[in-house]
Amino acid sequence: MRQCSRFWLVLWIGAAMVGGSVYGFPIAVHGTECLRISVGGTEPIIATYRGNSASYSNDLYLMLDDAGNPADDGNPANDRFIFNNHTSRVGSEVNLGSFPVGTELIFRLHVRNTSKDYLTGPANRNPDGRCHARAQADWKPGTTLVSFEDLYNGPFRYNDLSFSFTNTTISLITLLPASASSPVGTSHSVTATVQDSDGVGVAGRIVQFNILSGPNAGAGGTCSIHADCTTDWNGEVTFTYTGGDAVGIDEIVACFMDDDGEQRCSQTVTKEWSGCGQDGDPCDDGDACTADDVCRDSVCVGGPPPDCDDGDECTADSCESEEGCVHVFEDLQPPVGGITYPEDGFCTHAGVTIVDDFTDACDENLERIYDPAGGPLYSEHGDYAVTLTATDSSGNSASSQRFFTIDRVPPVVTILGPAAQSAFPRLVPFSSLFDASDADGATGGVVYERVSVDGCVVYDGLEFGNGDGLLSDENVEASEDELCRLVRRCGVREWHSPVIMVEVSDCAGNTHVATRVVPGDFQLTQERCP
Repeated sequence: MRQCSRFWLVLWIGAAMVGGSVYGFPIAVHGTECLRISVGGTEPIIATYRGNSASYSNDLYLMLDDAGNPADDGNPANDRFIFNNHTSRVGSEVNLGSFPVGTELIFRLHVRNTSKDYLTGPANRNPDGRCHARAQADWKPGTTLVSFEDLYNGPFRYNDLSFSFTNTTISLITLLPASASSPVGTSHSVTATVQDSDGVGVAGRIVQFNILSGPNAGAGGTCSIHADCTTDWNGEVTFTYTGGDAVGIDEIVACFMDDDGEQRCSQTVTKEWSGCGQDGDPCDDGDACTADDVCRDSVCVGGPPPDCDDGDECTADSCESEEGCVHVFEDLQPPVGGITYPEDGFCTHAGVTIVDDFTDACDENLERIYDPAGGPLYSEHGDYAVTLTATDSSGNSASSQRFFTIDRVPPVVTILGPAAQSAFPRLVPFSSLFDASDADGATGGVVYERVSVDGCVVYDGLEFGNGDGLLSDENVEASEDELCRLVRRCGVREWHSPVIMVEVSDCAGNTHVATRVVPGDFQLTQERCP
């Protein structure tokens, strides 16, 4: 029994030493979790099923978009089925086709029993935030081994489906674009991205760019955004160089040193430099900001710039040599409009809600600030000079102002007694008969006055005199003819202790009434007032 145990121990250690597995099929080694898988060459990628020890039934897919390109577009229906861990024969192969060098390949393990999906690459791609795939580069020459774990939150043994595939690379640094072409003598840029095993960009890494071969082999260039070629907070750094006069294909690679002092290099990308034909032949100078380029003296000469005006007043239109026309949101115009209610000079006894028609061509949501504060509704008694300032998201502002009064206090009227006089005047000022005032702290005085006798309006400020609404700026004729006019107006010839009523109103419609009884009997006969 002891000899048998030793025998299995020797087998287990031996298998581990040669990179094998106690499960009887290969499993990618520890330390290769969360790594991204990229296309390493132009040849077709051949996937080979290597085995499993899972009880769950798992399907393996290559994630594609609706155009058949490797990508995670969120639609599983576009993905390509490769293997099932229970039905596929160990050793069976699938040709996945060819893809551009440097393209990331994302493989998806669909667990039929739990309906969960786990992806290669960073942990944040998975529902439990854990790494569910190992990817071991050069498991065999030119071959990558991938092993999956199908349990949510583990345990993580990565024994649920293993497969290998050719023509791929595992790297913590990628270089893009994978290929490009332009005429000689123009500039070319490549961008390196350094990430950790969780797929997060690593800042502060020094990246070395090398033109390995081609007409510009060994040439130098410049880095941005950091001139010392260190990565920014996204883990990115861009290298730019200018091609010489020779045609051909440059091969470029980018490398950095990891925390263990090991050099990590990207896949190799290419840049093709082309010459020019005869004078007048069409060509492409590699600058997206020129059009109708033609050859001249063996050099591709850029034509006029394109019209980048998109007709949108809310964008700043420009041209960048790499991208062409670029349209960036830019709002230089202030809002238009103003306060539509109330009108200047408006007077009311109720509250006032400011209404405006401010609009902005580039911003639907304007910030409105009222001065004095408290708008748009104002309700306290007093005079107001309200300024409304509308501001868009770009800080452009426009203002509008209105003056109005909220008068909640009625005016005051007092009927005066007749003054003692030796001779009664022919014209009697109304101001000697009553006193009206509106000193309530709000702009405006009395605007309307009228006098009634026993309920019959005998003097109305809108009809009598100049018709301005006021009687206190008018005179009344003290004559029998005037008394007869009142008889005709009211249809009454006799009064018995009549009640005189004076009614005054302010601009807000607030009204005050004063009354006085005149004792005695008064009569105008038919003979006196026919």
